[in-house]
Amino acid sequence: MRRIRRIRRRTRRPPRRPGYPWWAYVILVGVALVAIGLSVLVFATNYRIVIEIITII
Repeated sequence: MRRIRRIRRRTRRPPRRPGYPWWAYVILVGVALVAIGLSVLVFATNYRIVIEIITII
């Protein structure tokens, strides 16, 4: 007895675009902005401390 093979129809999916999804870029930009803000804050506080030390001397 022969087995009848069913031909599977492939569902046509739209081809995925290469690269990351849009929300990954949003998260990346947010993390970069937070890092820049923190570095500016740290630099400003350190700079203020340096100025105070110089004025004391």
